[in-house]
Amino acid sequence: MFRNKTMKPALKYGIIAAAWIVYLIIGLSGKESEPANAAPVQPEATVKTESTAIIPPTQGTQSTGPSKTEQKQVLQDKVALAWKGNVNEDVTGNWRYSEYTSADSQETFAADYYNTFFESDTEIHAVINRTNNTTARLQMIGDRILEVDILKYIEGEEQSAKSLFEGEVIKKYWVYLDTGEIKEIQ
Repeated sequence: MFRNKTMKPALKYGIIAAAWIVYLIIGLSGKESEPANAAPVQPEATVKTESTAIIPPTQGTQSTGPSKTEQKQVLQDKVALAWKGNVNEDVTGNWRYSEYTSADSQETFAADYYNTFFESDTEIHAVINRTNNTTARLQMIGDRILEVDILKYIEGEEQSAKSLFEGEVIKKYWVYLDTGEIKEIQ
């Protein structure tokens, strides 16, 4: 490959460095890793619920079932959900929030919410329950695992990313999106 004696050494070493970078990227991208903030936690209990799924979970890339618009309408009707959108003062651009007024706890419809409202796995959603005075923080923590932290709602917290999620953590769940299983972690 480098038999041309007229090739400058800087170019030759640049090509070698680029090849190593590509090799490292390919090698590292194949490894699965836990998120940095996810400590190995043993679930305390499995929450057994009746089938609360209103929208079948998506598996693979094949899309069957209702459209996103239909999914939103079903979910909005079921739990009286109002989509609010982006969170003020969010420097990441990944925070969203919505509110609802049913007595349903957020973890029971978290998979449906994820399938309906998440546009990216980097998003973090606040789902405020006005009936129970709680805020749920929904975020992906692994391959198809949605973490749902239920916190005490603090009046007006949704007005700014600087005050959102400051309430005390009440419960923590992992929702396995492929199976619909809900595990209580804390």
